[in-house]
Amino acid sequence: MKKKFLILVAFNFLLLTGFAQENLVPNGNFEEKTDCPGAFTDIVSWYSPAIGSPDYMNECQIYNQYHSVPSNVFGYQEALSGVGYVHFSVFQTTYEYREYIQVELTDTLIAEKTYKIKMYASIGDSSKYLVSHIGMYFSNTAFYENYNTALPYEPQFENPVENPLNKTDWTLIQGSYIAQGGEKFITIGNFREDSKTDTVFVGGVKNYVSVFLEDVSVELDTTVGISEKLKDESEKLRVYPNPSTGNIIIENTAEDEFSIEIFNSLGQKVYNKDYKASKSANLHLDLNNGVYYCKLHSKSGTEEVKKLIINKF
Repeated sequence: MKKKFLILVAFNFLLLTGFAQENLVPNGNFEEKTDCPGAFTDIVSWYSPAIGSPDYMNECQIYNQYHSVPSNVFGYQEALSGVGYVHFSVFQTTYEYREYIQVELTDTLIAEKTYKIKMYASIGDSSKYLVSHIGMYFSNTAFYENYNTALPYEPQFENPVENPLNKTDWTLIQGSYIAQGGEKFITIGNFREDSKTDTVFVGGVKNYVSVFLEDVSVELDTTVGISEKLKDESEKLRVYPNPSTGNIIIENTAEDEFSIEIFNSLGQKVYNKDYKASKSANLHLDLNNGVYYCKLHSKSGTEEVKKLIINKF
């Protein structure tokens, strides 16, 4: 009994605390600076990997409208957190022009580990078009390209087309990346050539598309590393189909009483029910798309944790 209690405590501890991981992006909220900005070089840790010149914006700057917050030459946008953010150009109508930002991560990525990517973006009010192709390129080394057109690299992550940016709000861009191992730098921008860049005309005074960027993070995804079996010598319990739309079957080969608890990726319990002796149970779960964890416990002592993916298409 004591052993089972310790296992349960360890599992709950992982669920409740294991997800608070370190952000590997230094100065990801763009608050640290060496001086009130008059150039992009005034920001700590970040730099430009090409000729194109991005901009650092901060509320402390009240004279230079190329670096001020919330009102500047590119539009009006309050900082999402703190008082600073960055700006870069992702498209121009007259000729191909790009700006990028690059930073060295605080630690090297580990092969076959999954990392969560998050950042927030908004389009400047002065832009005539919307462009949502914001990509993140992971590399083992830093680089500098002596031109200002699209970089010849394919980002491992790009904002999906069904998540368009807008001029009003900060749009959350998020996804995941399975590391090859050795990656130490990230570069952010539009890596597509003009012919492959989708634009939406929205009206504005400038021929370029300005993007404000805030709160960039790359974190180890600990949900992938949670053991899917706490006690699994005989695998008495099965969960299928998986992935599922929400209608799942719990198969209990031990044929005794069992209980089911389901947790979301934040460790919050979203389902809990006890079942009498039965070979199986049919669950109709009204859950959002995402990754969940089923804790299954039978009266005979079998305890397992199964990862469940809900995908309603």
